[in-house]
Amino acid sequence: MRNLKNIRRSPVSFDNGLPLTATTWDTATESLICAFGPSAYNTLLELKRVANGNKVSKDRLAAVKDYGLEQIAAWDALCPLPDLDCDRIIDLHYFPDNLTACLVLAGGDIVVVREEPSSTEDKIEIVGSVDAGIAAARWSPDEDLLAISTSASTLLFMTRDFEGIVDVALVPEDLQASKHVSVGWGKSETQFKGKRAKALRDPTMPEKVDEGSLSSYDDGRVTISWRGDGAYVALNTIESGARRIVRVYSREGVLDSVSEPVDGLEAALSWRPAGNLLAGVQRLDERIDVVFFERNGLRHGQFTSRLTSKEMGTWGQSIDLEWNVDSTVLAMCYQDRVQLWTMGNYHYYLKQELVLSGGDVLSVPVSIKWHPEKALLFTISTSDELQTLEYISISAGGSTSSPYDFGTLAVLDGKSLNLTPLRLANVPPPMALHQVNLKEVAIDIAVNHFDLEIPPNDPEKDERCRSIERGARLLTVMPTVFSLTLQMPRGNLETIYPRALVLAGIRRSIAISDYKTAFFACRNQRVDMNILHDHAPQQFLSSVGLFVDQVKKVPHIDLFLSQLREENVTETMYKETLRVNKLENPQPSTNGILQSQGQIDPTSSTISKVNRICNAFLDILQDRISTNLQNIITAHVCKSPPDLDAGLLVVARFREENIEMAEKAVEHICFLADVNHLYDNALGLYDLELALLVAQQSQKDPREYLPFLQNLQEMPHERKQFSIDNYLGRYAKALTHLHTLQALDELKVFTQKHQLHREALNLYRYQEDNLRELMRLYADFLNSQSKFKEAGIAYEYLSDYTSASEAYRAAHLWREALTCANLAPLPQPSIISLAHRLADALFESKEYFSAATIHLDYLADIETAARIFCKGYYFAEAVRFLGLHQRQDLLSSVLDAGLVEGLASMTELLADCKAQLGAQVPRLRELRAKKAEDPLSFYDPSTTDPSADIPDNISLAPTDTSTSGGNTLFTRYTNRSGTHSTLNTTTTRQTSKNRRREERKRARGKKGSVYEEEYLINSIGRLIDRVNSVRDEVSRLVEGLVRRAMRERAVAVEAAMGDVIKICKGCIDEVFGPGEKEAMVGSGQVVGGIGAEGNGEVRPAGGDGVVWDSLEERGRRERPVVKDFERLSLLGT
Repeated sequence: MRNLKNIRRSPVSFDNGLPLTATTWDTATESLICAFGPSAYNTLLELKRVANGNKVSKDRLAAVKDYGLEQIAAWDALCPLPDLDCDRIIDLHYFPDNLTACLVLAGGDIVVVREEPSSTEDKIEIVGSVDAGIAAARWSPDEDLLAISTSASTLLFMTRDFEGIVDVALVPEDLQASKHVSVGWGKSETQFKGKRAKALRDPTMPEKVDEGSLSSYDDGRVTISWRGDGAYVALNTIESGARRIVRVYSREGVLDSVSEPVDGLEAALSWRPAGNLLAGVQRLDERIDVVFFERNGLRHGQFTSRLTSKEMGTWGQSIDLEWNVDSTVLAMCYQDRVQLWTMGNYHYYLKQELVLSGGDVLSVPVSIKWHPEKALLFTISTSDELQTLEYISISAGGSTSSPYDFGTLAVLDGKSLNLTPLRLANVPPPMALHQVNLKEVAIDIAVNHFDLEIPPNDPEKDERCRSIERGARLLTVMPTVFSLTLQMPRGNLETIYPRALVLAGIRRSIAISDYKTAFFACRNQRVDMNILHDHAPQQFLSSVGLFVDQVKKVPHIDLFLSQLREENVTETMYKETLRVNKLENPQPSTNGILQSQGQIDPTSSTISKVNRICNAFLDILQDRISTNLQNIITAHVCKSPPDLDAGLLVVARFREENIEMAEKAVEHICFLADVNHLYDNALGLYDLELALLVAQQSQKDPREYLPFLQNLQEMPHERKQFSIDNYLGRYAKALTHLHTLQALDELKVFTQKHQLHREALNLYRYQEDNLRELMRLYADFLNSQSKFKEAGIAYEYLSDYTSASEAYRAAHLWREALTCANLAPLPQPSIISLAHRLADALFESKEYFSAATIHLDYLADIETAARIFCKGYYFAEAVRFLGLHQRQDLLSSVLDAGLVEGLASMTELLADCKAQLGAQVPRLRELRAKKAEDPLSFYDPSTTDPSADIPDNISLAPTDTSTSGGNTLFTRYTNRSGTHSTLNTTTTRQTSKNRRREERKRARGKKGSVYEEEYLINSIGRLIDRVNSVRDEVSRLVEGLVRRAMRERAVAVEAAMGDVIKICKGCIDEVFGPGEKEAMVGSGQVVGGIGAEGNGEVRPAGGDGVVWDSLEERGRRERPVVKDFERLSLLGT
């Protein structure tokens, strides 16, 4: 339902004595190459350029003279054939790549004209001749082959270098190549015809079978047309002077098919570039049809040209056809005009009729030359006139402003104007609601135009964009009903309701507080109703009464309340449909919402959105309880979490006032919530009658609940409440009822059963005797749960020091354990045994200071304590208590030996650190150099080394586990698209297996793998942490060595430590410089983190996800800090 609108017309008239005989396009400069002459009176042939001032160079533009023409070449074209009055141009073609024009002449010459010939080339050269003359010629679309039909009934194929590769004779036997099945029934006189023969005739059989008779207007021309892909070429000739046939040849010159006989078929032939149809002209007595053939030569439909008998005998005597490059427009060239036809829904529309030469009938059809690249740009020409025209395909639509947006569309079809208001009647083309007959063929029509916003180039994230069928066209938009109409490629119409259009209407309605229109738009178009609040929250909360008055119906209000959720849909699912932030300034925005209307009161920010809305409705509906009881209950139940107790209390209140309304209310609340939960909540209110009312709405068997309720009814008040809370699992609350009943024994059993020790302690905090009993239960419980520290404290509270000591020992609290052992008091052997066990455990866990303290304080083992202090590099402490206890004899045997042993261990450690840094830093440098030089092979070694250790789920062939669309590992994780498909169960198992295997590879950091760099960085980081951790130990070792006169050894270990510190500080920038993520961003590559929200980036599954994590970890890693090492000044280093 689109028309062709002219946007450019450039007419040129010529009066230079020579007729314009051919034109062609120079696509490089968008200019025309025109040939003038020869004629019967002048053999001169001139080749000129009609310049395009926007693209022609200044030098060439300066050479342009009369009529904007630039002379290219001129020569005398003498006709070598005596039966021709003058030579004639059969085909003119221009090659912009080498600035060469090729002319094929009827006399048989093939002429090449070079605009910029080399020193060894002629400007004008006859590259070949056909002695018999040339009837037709045409270059293939790819400009590699020239098809020539000679006057001697042969077909030649020549290359771009004018070398003949095919020479085929056109013979009558070619008709045998036709595989058509005759649909006739033999001669009429041989057919049996009963009295009912006509009624029984097969409707698929034609009454008359064409024999291929010639048209009385046939001019004997030969025409050639290539298919758009250049794979086939069609040749239209007269065979044996009696019948026109269309032969189809392959690119290799093999005859593929011959057309079926068609009476009145003329010379016009044009192959639709799309390749499905060949167009020809059939002249009948009463009309002229454009007929279509398939490649196999069979007929495939037609349409009539609508010419009158008079027009057929005047300017319709000779006709040519020519498709445009994208197969959307068919040009019919008559002797004084050109018609442009388009097709939609299997109907051909006459869109334009261009009359030339003032309507004078010419001897030959008007010539048309479509641009080979721009679909609606072409030239039409006669011998003295040239017009360049350009069109656009556009819909003529009515107003899109409410209330006049009837979706009116106007479609031109020759002398008919079709009008359809799509809002009132969605009539598919070619039909229309109204048809207006015109006196002439219309050129253009205007109703009015509308503008639509063009969204940014990110359709996957834009709610305004939706997928439609390729080739669909937008016809009109009707904002009042939130719809627009599309025309599909087949021509049928589809009316859709784009989400952006619907949301725009909803926002407009909210802006004017028309909540009824907004609500029904959401309901009919399935828009999330949260937008009614989220678009202007404060306005909505202040207009709840207005909302209720406008919507009115109770079910509609319930529908709104039931769809509430915490998500702000204007910031999530409908974020992209709003061009500007509605709260960005206090002035009214395009949707009419003020800043004050959009803001929420800060005092209510602690209340959730859903509860805030439900409370607002409850405030309004309290005065309308008689009419909106159902909505009140819905508002309670729809809270987050549902306030079932409040809803049930409303029912309970009406049970006393109006039992009928109460029954309806309980029926409604049971519909909204799980009736089993409601039954429990009703019990929790200790209202047995309400619980019975709810139970009756459930599927429960009365034998399940009636005895239970009757039993409860007979109990005392406190016992009944305890039983209910115990039944409902509200054990803490049930415990309070036992406390009120003063049932201590039952309370202790209940406490142990449900682990309510803390609650019980709190209830009896002022009753010391009962408190100690409960504390004993709690201490035993903590001990059984391996919470030994808290158990020890509880036992110590009860003065049970023996149990406390054992609990503290299990908790590895040696001070508390030994303290309680002495307070018990335990026998001395038991205390010594306990001390030995504690010291051994501390020594195993490398808590040397504590272990040595136990040996010193509790076991009086000075020598062992000294050895353990030395083991932990606490040499100063060892010296102190050896002197304190007058054990100088141990200085040499224990202290000095400990210093030497510590020196050896520390020296070995520092040497290992230095060697590790010396190996790993250069390797890391080498890896990063490789990555900078060839990132692809670094991230995907299979590109250079098929045996490389790459992730197992990366294959040379795509698999169903691939989530990256076949990209390489590098492109997948450094330029991610974020598009991932859902995996099936089998794929999930495979990806899980790949993930575990890949995690093991990542942990190993095998040399040459994609994880080696991460492994080296982490290894160096751990080394630096280790060096920092031994700094104090080295200091204590150096001081101890110096104090024991071992200066040289102290100097050596201090120097080794200094060297390691220096190397660590020197490599810190190189190793932990800009992370992987920052480095890639700096190089222009797109890399996002796992939490890169809004970028469409999703962590892949399986082994790919492990690589993702590896890259992300490098991007987030923090630089470690190398702590300074303070040297001892006494050593003078």
